[in-house]
Amino acid sequence: MIEFIKNIFYNSHLNFLNIGDIIWAKRYNTKEEENVIPLGHRTGPYIIIYKLLLKVYALEFTSNDKEARYKIKLNTKIDDRKDTFVYLNKIVLLNKDRYIKKVGNIDKEELDRLYRYIFIFSTKNNLRLIPVKKIKYNILKGDIVKYNNSLFYVKDLNEKSYFIMQVTRRKNGDKRIKINNTYYSFDFNNVRKINKNEKLILIDIVNENIIRRIDSYKVKKETGNIERGVLIKYRDKYFYIYGEYEYNFLAFRVYLTKTNKKMRQIIIKGGQYYTLFEDLILKKSDDMKIIRKAYDREMDEIKKLRKTHKKTHKK
Repeated sequence: MIEFIKNIFYNSHLNFLNIGDIIWAKRYNTKEEENVIPLGHRTGPYIIIYKLLLKVYALEFTSNDKEARYKIKLNTKIDDRKDTFVYLNKIVLLNKDRYIKKVGNIDKEELDRLYRYIFIFSTKNNLRLIPVKKIKYNILKGDIVKYNNSLFYVKDLNEKSYFIMQVTRRKNGDKRIKINNTYYSFDFNNVRKINKNEKLILIDIVNENIIRRIDSYKVKKETGNIERGVLIKYRDKYFYIYGEYEYNFLAFRVYLTKTNKKMRQIIIKGGQYYTLFEDLILKKSDDMKIIRKAYDREMDEIKKLRKTHKKTHKK
């Protein structure tokens, strides 16, 4: 008990700090650590991100704009002349000896944004620098989340509900839906509404440019629903769509029966079809009727077969 009271007085300056406060502090604990750090860099700004009893945790700021794997840019600026960044992997436990002074604070919106990145960084790298489960953050439009052990994209939200559609990680895919070096395929035709009381775990953050691309991609699919991997019927013939331009589809003819020994069998949503992989350009038409869409693994297999067939029958 006496030791506890001593700690209260020892760290009295830190006890009155709040989460979100920006302080100036030493970047070292010992004389040996001080000697390693160049002059002019031995003190710097930190932001208080977590407090537990007498322990105060902070993240180190920097104005160094060199690209780093674990660094994000903040809207708050310490120096009006320079942008401010924070190192997600530099969470430190502060004490009274390191503390110099308080210089400001960040607003609630900026703090929530920071918590979102800390949570993702900590869970992806299996780090326990602070109690991650106690980090509170908001779910926003464009987030990739885990819900009931599946991945979903938050298409939209209001005061009471989330509107989510399921996504699947892929090794490769449409570059328009590549998010932070991970490809995702989206179930655009199946948007679910769930209550905001449901537990969603943040997995990834999608930037605004990608969100706009996804929104436009979705609208495009709603107007036609014809996309890569779809089998269509058009003028009493069947075609498999493997690409798309603004006004045209890239396709090849598909048959229900094998009428030529050079035909290759392909599987589309479990159904057997045959083709010679003859490339065609089809002008988009409202008369095109969707028959079915291939699963991701079937699309990958069809792509491989088409490539092999082209090499084998190359003139």
